[in-house]
Parts: sequence; C-alpha cells; structure tokens
Amino acid sequence: MDYFRKVCPLAMNSNVRRPSIGVTSVSSSIDGNETIGDVLRKARKELIFKRISVVLLLLVIAALIVYLFVSGYIGDLVDASLTLFE
Repeated sequence: MDYFRKVCPLAMNSNVRRPSIGVTSVSSSIDGNETIGDVLRKARKELIFKRISVVLLLLVIAALIVYLFVSGYIGDLVDASLTLFE
C-alpha cells in the first residue's frame, strides 16, 4: 500500500463518483424524456437499416461483376492486361 501511495498520490485523494441505480432516463437525449428502452429501440432500428443498406450495396456490386463477365468486358480487360506484361 505504501508503494501505491508513492506511485499514485492523486489516486489516494480522488473521490469516486457513483451513479444512482434508479436512473431510468438517458441524459444524452435532447429533452431528456426518452427512456433507455426507447433509445435502444431507435439504435436497433438504425442498425437494421444500416445492415439492409450494406446488403443491398453488396448485391449491386455482385450484379455488376456478373454483368461484366456476361457481357465480355472482363475478358477484354484480362486480354489487355496480359498484353501489357508480354
């Protein structure tokens, strides 16, 4: 304990602030009237929207790659890149 007092003198004098257990509202909301459940439901909705957006973007990219293969653009790009290395 003496070593701790020598190394961290400020830690021995600091007061630890403890939150009350009965707090049911989130102070980060604009008017402070939202409950924790409301904030979690909003965050979940935003997370689902983000996941749906990412999946749709990946589907569009995959469809573009398939289109480029079917239309023959990828073959032309491969042929052009192979002629550069010859």
